[in-house]
Amino acid sequence: MEGAKPIIPPPPAEIPLPQAGPPQHEGESHDVQQHTIPAGQFDELDRAEALELPPAQDAEDNLEPVVKVLPKLVPGQLVVEVVEAYGLSKDEAAAAITQTRIDPYLKCTLGKQKKAPTHKGRVLKNQGKDVPFNEKMVFNLVDPEPFASEGDVTLTFKIMNSNVLADTTLAEAEISVSGLFVNFQHEGEYRLFYRRRKSDPLQPAGGVKLRMRFYPARMGYLLVHCMEGRKMKNMELMGKQDPYCKFEMLDQKPQRSKTIKNGGTDCSFDGEELRLWLKSNTWTEQLHFSCFDEDIGSDDLIGARNFNLLEFMTDASTMEEFDQEGMGRIHEEWYEIFQGRNMDKLSGEVRLRFQFYPAGTLVIQSIEARHLVDKDTMGRQDPYIVYMMKSNYDTSNFKMRTKTDTDGGTDPRWDETSKMAVVDHHELVMEVYDEDTIGSDDLIGKASFSLLPLFRKGVLDTWVTLRNKDTWGRVTKCGEVHLHLEFIAPPGVAYPLLQPDMDTFDDTERENRLRDESDEQAAVAKDSGFGKGAFVNGRPPGSTDEFTDADIESAFQFIDLNKNGFIGAGEIRHILVCMGELITDEEVDEMVRMVDSDGDGQVSFAEFRLLMLHPDPANFDASTVKDIVEAAPGTAALGLDGKDVAARQEQDAATKREKINLMRLFSQANEVSMPTLQRAFEKFRLLDRGAGSTGFVDFPTMCDILLVEPTGEYKKLFKLMDYEGQARVNMREILLGLCNFANAPLETRCNFCFLMYDEDGNGSLDRTEITEILKANHLVSDPKAVRRKVDTVMQQADRDGSGTVDIDEFLILAKKFPNLLFAVQLDSTAD
Repeated sequence: MEGAKPIIPPPPAEIPLPQAGPPQHEGESHDVQQHTIPAGQFDELDRAEALELPPAQDAEDNLEPVVKVLPKLVPGQLVVEVVEAYGLSKDEAAAAITQTRIDPYLKCTLGKQKKAPTHKGRVLKNQGKDVPFNEKMVFNLVDPEPFASEGDVTLTFKIMNSNVLADTTLAEAEISVSGLFVNFQHEGEYRLFYRRRKSDPLQPAGGVKLRMRFYPARMGYLLVHCMEGRKMKNMELMGKQDPYCKFEMLDQKPQRSKTIKNGGTDCSFDGEELRLWLKSNTWTEQLHFSCFDEDIGSDDLIGARNFNLLEFMTDASTMEEFDQEGMGRIHEEWYEIFQGRNMDKLSGEVRLRFQFYPAGTLVIQSIEARHLVDKDTMGRQDPYIVYMMKSNYDTSNFKMRTKTDTDGGTDPRWDETSKMAVVDHHELVMEVYDEDTIGSDDLIGKASFSLLPLFRKGVLDTWVTLRNKDTWGRVTKCGEVHLHLEFIAPPGVAYPLLQPDMDTFDDTERENRLRDESDEQAAVAKDSGFGKGAFVNGRPPGSTDEFTDADIESAFQFIDLNKNGFIGAGEIRHILVCMGELITDEEVDEMVRMVDSDGDGQVSFAEFRLLMLHPDPANFDASTVKDIVEAAPGTAALGLDGKDVAARQEQDAATKREKINLMRLFSQANEVSMPTLQRAFEKFRLLDRGAGSTGFVDFPTMCDILLVEPTGEYKKLFKLMDYEGQARVNMREILLGLCNFANAPLETRCNFCFLMYDEDGNGSLDRTEITEILKANHLVSDPKAVRRKVDTVMQQADRDGSGTVDIDEFLILAKKFPNLLFAVQLDSTAD
């Protein structure tokens, strides 16, 4: 603790620093002003003069009470160091100690609640009126709220005299420590008081010098990098030892580094990173570090030591110890390790690097559900929700479930609030189950959605659609759940952390968005063509009353991710994918076209609102929307026939499903693997070279390249892939489509894809080649269908602005957006 470097921001005027006053006994009140002696202004002569009080009765009659404002209390550790006490007397406070000696000890109680924690210090024998205690009292505040009483957190401080029969009180005081929750540390000298009986007036009883420090605790990740060791004790009689590092914490699975074979006494641990999750109570125990020599039998301890976890945490409100990416101050140094029964024998040094990443808080209010699929054949089902967040760490720490709504049926209500810690998490997964007393619980439906819009805005209120596979394996809608989400985080820290390839958002943007909410709504109304009155009440005739204008506005703002007042194809696809909907680019473009009345390729709020108000949204068409917008809230009728559009949309979707199914059956029947495809591509390159190279083959040639018999089933696949109707197919598209079903790592498939389409062999792909890859992977023939995907690829992958994508950039993009480049395998799960 003493090695910590506290940062003390200027104290707010309304929050007092620690103050001391006379003790408050039960049944009495002392409205006496707090007497705090300025620190650093004492010498032996000053103390006697400073401790002189006016008559106690005058002080109680004339001085006004101190008014305190209780700051926000946070978990943490309070360390009270008693440096010394002076001017103590054995019996009467005014009586000087001349010959008589005392045996004093400290007794400190934090708070006034029942069973408030009390620490008793050691007895110092044969002391005079000035006692050098030099003793620390430590209080762990896992839940600080019970320590507050009457708008303050107080430390009752007593100096006792140890006697054979009964200990007596020499002096006492109540010290306010609520200011430490804001200022973190304070050093000062405080007056002590004494009175023999409750009816007696207060008498001065000396003073005490204290140093107090509050270490705020946080949940989050502690990243440890094991760097190297030196001068470590050799545990092997012959040869070199094989050291490794191990970390152990309260209620956590131990974490260990890899073993360094023949590392010896001076070895490098290669900076290996270990990620430790610090829960709400982990900090109450120390982090135990040990270094072992791995043996065939039991491993030998080279050395060990403990770390105080609070030294690596810093409350983000100070912010001087957090960088722009939300990372805590780096602690990197050589640490001594020890052996022996008392761990007092030096056995070497280890260089470690610690860095803390604080967690934000996701507040989930599970309100209700509607139209859930009924999983019980008899009676009413008992639904509950399980929430999970995806993380690079052990996901068991980020899983939570609600209470069960017994007999909730298809429209349960929970009205329950849950909290989850967020560090690098960016996606929330929700599963709704029917609880059964016999057998396993039945999954009603599930959904997952991105948390990035919540990090950006801070508050979301939405209905989430659940989906699940039916008896036939088709993904169907299973109901909706009403959620209210809030995100609370340390100021200045942008989330998600530890995600360098993602957009991050700090509290500045959230505060600005909340402050500008009314201006934003007005801008949306202006862009949509509605006036203020029409925005609230202007509904075309025949409109449905299923959704209120507030519901429609909330839905529009949720989908409008970039908050420009319009919804584009990219935003629609993102939302649908997060909801688990399998969607193609053609389908998304068709959705936009059906609602886009002015042909600008995006959906305004006016167009979106009319769609939501339409009595039959499935048959909505944009051909009359412009007239309705201009006439709103006028008299134009809603509703035109959209059956042709729906039929064409269904036909395209069915054709794609058939292609996927035939490719999957082909792969299973012929045990397609990456070596098989690589050999087929080499054979194709030998056939398709020279001046007559086109990249296209006929049916017999395709079968010859793939080493299969020309059956009717393969002929059907050939015809579906023959987009031009000229009895030929693009062989690269066939091979790349089959690549999606080969059981191979993503990196292997990327390399194969890159090799096939880098026709000029210059080690990069241009926009045309990227377009061909996306057409093949998404099983479409029109380049316009993947134009936006190509834009995304070039924007995300072409980091150097060269207009091309090299293999490293291609691999990074594939890992970041796997379903953008390889979507066939994902879509096939719907069948």
